[in-house]
Order: sequence, then structure tokens, then C-alpha cells
Amino acid sequence: MSLLKRSFTCRLLPFQAFRKEEIFSVPPLEISKEESEKAEQEWLRIERGEKLYPTLDQFRISGVPDFDWSYGCSPTASADVLGYWDARGYPLLIDYYFWRWDALEGEWDYVPNVQQQLAIAMNTDTTTGGTYLTNIVTGTQAVCSDPYWENNYNFIVENVDDNLSRLLCELKLLHPTHWCLDGHPTYGWHSVCAMGWGPPDTTWICIHDTWSSTPTEVVIEYDWGGGGCHVIPIVPPSSFTEFDRFSPDGTVTMAWGDYDDDGYQDIAVSSVDPYSGIYRNNHNGTFTKTITLSGVGFAWGDYDNDGDLDLAASKCYELGNKLFINNGDGTFTETEQFGSCWSGYDIEWADCDNDGGLGCCCGKYWLIQEQWRWNVYSDGIRRA
Repeated sequence: MSLLKRSFTCRLLPFQAFRKEEIFSVPPLEISKEESEKAEQEWLRIERGEKLYPTLDQFRISGVPDFDWSYGCSPTASADVLGYWDARGYPLLIDYYFWRWDALEGEWDYVPNVQQQLAIAMNTDTTTGGTYLTNIVTGTQAVCSDPYWENNYNFIVENVDDNLSRLLCELKLLHPTHWCLDGHPTYGWHSVCAMGWGPPDTTWICIHDTWSSTPTEVVIEYDWGGGGCHVIPIVPPSSFTEFDRFSPDGTVTMAWGDYDDDGYQDIAVSSVDPYSGIYRNNHNGTFTKTITLSGVGFAWGDYDNDGDLDLAASKCYELGNKLFINNGDGTFTETEQFGSCWSGYDIEWADCDNDGGLGCCCGKYWLIQEQWRWNVYSDGIRRA
């Protein structure tokens, strides 16, 4: 067991001891062949775009390693997270495993080299296993991204403090998360790896607690009635997180499409001014707004059959709908208005007359009649 030392305004809180659990020597903890195959199949489903629907009562992220406690709880918890990502497209994180003598536990530990790197980068006190909270973030970030550690991945690591909604969001995205507990009745000040929830529901978090004397999976209540916690997401650059927010709350619709034909999906966002427009994919999990366009709904389609995506935009009130032709150089030309409605929202492309050209279908809500009405326009933007 280790203690998480907290440091705020450069002040160390008084050291408080908790009962040390009995530690047993165990063989190296490795993922079974069945668990590895299951995790691989689930990851392939995700890459194919299939959705995995977690249930409200119970959910687990498959393939998260449960490394033996060594150096301290914080480097061990982060190592669990990075071990998961190492097997999912970031193979530089773990280079090898080795045996080390753990004087605190009086046993030999079989650990990945990234666990040692984390302990060094976090400046963990290996005589007590304690780590300053601020060092957990900076140390994990450094091991993932700093060229000194030869991993060179632009991971995003942040402390979002006590935030159950964010923790559940990360878990739903299949992101195991470093979770620091403050004064827990069982664990004290301790770092764990959150990798699921329940049973009975999403207020109970499933963890790898880094202790070898407990089961691989332990479920604890998020709000245990005292103390606090710190949620520390560790997210690779290809994943979407809060920093990719395009606009304040109020976004109406979004539409994905590779308008510049670079192999990466760009996005058209309908929101309040000045946030509406087209955002180009920067190939690193972030987006840059390149074109300002207004509209309530957007839909991508190759209207003129020239090999690149054009954009149809539904407008609101008397403004009608617009078509923006892709010029192939990153710019668009606004063409004729088609249709008009008081409140147009949904818009989609389809070959409505089976002539090989795309037509446009725009849905609108007529407030007077209080009913939906769909207008269909052919590929010539003529009323069908």
C-alpha cells in the first residue's frame, strides 16, 4: 500500500499512516489468452466503427493490465493505463519487462520498464511509495510525450478533480483512467486505475487497486461519503476529449466529411456565430476552423460528380437553403438558393430519381400546421 502525498501551494500535508495490508508473493500478472483475444476483437469492432453499448448496471474495459505494485501506487496506476494503450497502437510505451527487488513489500516484482520511467518522472519517493499529486500529471505527460523517454506520443494528461461525469465519459470511450482517492476508508490516499463500473450502477467504479493482496477487479462507490478524489484522464492524440470543443453549448448539427481529400474526416459545425463553419482535421486529434458558413443543418455529398465533397446547408426562416460547391483548393463557391421554409433543419443527399446524380432532401417544421413536411430536390436543384 502506498500513500498519495498531496501538494498544494508547495505545502506538504502531514503524513498519515494507514494499516498495511498483508502482501503475498504472486506469479507475474499477465493477461490470459482468452482475455487478450476478447480485447482484440472488441478493438477491431471499434476500428470498424461498430458501437459497443455499455449497460447501466455493469461495464468493463477489456485488456487493461493489472501490474504488480512497485515503486508506488501512482506510477503503477499510470502504468496500467499506458499498458492498455501500448497494445492499441502505441507500442513504444513498453519496451521490456524486468524483475526488481521491492524493499517495501519484501518481494521481487515483475514490471514493465514504463513503470520505472513513471516513478522517475513523477519523482516518486520509493522509500514510502508516495507521489505529489501535481507530479502525477506532469510525470505521466512527460513519459508519454517528452523525447527524453523516447516515446514521442502527444498524449493529453490532465487533472479534472472530482468529476464523476467526466470519469464515466472516459470509460464509455474505452479510456481507462488514473483515479486518485483522498482519504478513502479502505485505501487512504491512494492511486488506482478505473476501468469500468458496477454492479449495481454507474455510481460504483470498477478499479485495479494496484494491490496484489486483493482481487484483480474491485468495485468501490464513487461518493463514499467523505474525502474527495481526482480524475486524471490519460488520452492518446487520436481520441477526442473536451479540448476539441468547437463552440459553446448551443451546437445544432454536425456533419463529417473529408472535403480536402487528405484521408482524414473534417467536420461542418452548425452553431452560434462565430463558431459555425468548416473545421479541418489537423491529423492529431484537433481541428482548425478554415471556413465560416452559416446554416442550421449540413450534409456532405459530391453534387457535381467531380470527385470532391460539396456541402448542402439548410437555413432558417426566410433564408432558404444553400449549396456550396467545393473548388478543390480548400475553398467553396456559394450557389443558388433552393427552397424556403420557416424552420428547416434536417438535410440529406440521395439519388432520388435514380439518374446517377445526387438530389437533396430537406425537412422542415411548419409552425402553423404543427407538422413535419419534407421537400425533395433533384440533382439539378429543381423542385422534384
